[in-house]
Amino acid sequence: MIIKNSLIVNANRGKVASILKDVRNFSDCIPNVISSRTEGSKFSGKVRFKIGSVSGTFDVDGEILEKEPERAYDFYIKSGTSGNIIETKGTITLSDADNGKTLLEYHAEAKLGGMIAALGKIIESTSNDLIKQMFSCIEQKISK
Repeated sequence: MIIKNSLIVNANRGKVASILKDVRNFSDCIPNVISSRTEGSKFSGKVRFKIGSVSGTFDVDGEILEKEPERAYDFYIKSGTSGNIIETKGTITLSDADNGKTLLEYHAEAKLGGMIAALGKIIESTSNDLIKQMFSCIEQKISK
């Protein structure tokens, strides 16, 4: 499953990049997070999700790495609960937009396993909503 989208962040590319460089800056922006730990570029924790008929607390492990300073970041996220697994690899790119804003684009490939695999379209829609919530929270942090 491919998950991709873009959004305009009301901050310059340098400010957006500074948030992405340190996971501690945005780990609390992950929707439905119950607990989280960060160490450098790595993070782990527990997140409560309800996707279609599947709900529960998912264990999450991931990493975000700067690929090209202030322009590109690779990320890897693995999450799962009771036989359900979601493994995601992707890229976030930043580019300058009009009026000092930043165009943030993300592209990810998610592999699903277990009962959750049958919910592909629902997961795609839910994932995009959660990602938008996360980046909206990040934008609010940048604006402070």
